[in-house]
Amino acid sequence: RLGSGNNWACGYRNGSLAEENILNSLRWQLEHADRVDTILPILSLAGGTGSGLGAYVVECVRDELPRSFLLTTIVVPYTSGEVVVQNYNSLLTLSHLYHSADALFVFENDILQQYAKKLVSYSGIDRSTNIHDMNNILTRHLCSFLQPISNKPQSICEINYLLESILPHSFYKLLTLRCVPQLSDQALDFSTYKWSSLIKSLSQMYINNSYLDEGLNWSLKPNQTRTKSIGNLFLARSYDKEDIDKDLKQFFNHETFYSSFISS
Repeated sequence: RLGSGNNWACGYRNGSLAEENILNSLRWQLEHADRVDTILPILSLAGGTGSGLGAYVVECVRDELPRSFLLTTIVVPYTSGEVVVQNYNSLLTLSHLYHSADALFVFENDILQQYAKKLVSYSGIDRSTNIHDMNNILTRHLCSFLQPISNKPQSICEINYLLESILPHSFYKLLTLRCVPQLSDQALDFSTYKWSSLIKSLSQMYINNSYLDEGLNWSLKPNQTRTKSIGNLFLARSYDKEDIDKDLKQFFNHETFYSSFISS
């Protein structure tokens, strides 16, 4: 079993040894694709290989495909107990990715595990959560954003087009995802929701700085010191034709939700 021994410098420095094989594999995939707008690297920030080698590979892809949009997904380690040098690895990786990636989707292991525990408890199965549960949640969140937003051939659905409104400057690249409703597969088929209630819950999650829709403090009001977003993008996926613009304006059109230099 080979690795970098949790050493970021080892993974990054030896990245050149794997560069040719990795880029050849990427070129093969590109040649068999009908169209390529965006590349989606996924890497962990904790260990030496995921962080060090991952940062090196993203830089290589940037050089190889300078015009493609690089939407990099990063998994932040647990607050403690994962790797002794995880804080150093994370900072070193982010410092490199900020120059090479166009946007960074951020997922946290602590939150993914909380989410997984919640869904496992809802399923009625007596078992502990595992890495597959967490990966499943991460994948679902990514799919909620990456799936097509329209079935019309002439519509513009490129990821960079979707993100341009919430990425106004190259210094602001960190993105997070919140999804509702949060139900197990078994419960989803027997549940009904109104968009108004989902948007209200999503807004309160935002105010509470929470990624779970339970245990929220509903008395908490928007506050500039807690909400520092540059922008929000809302994607609604449903066969329902319910008008949601009014609810979005009611629950998300708060000046305190956004930084002061963003025009209303």
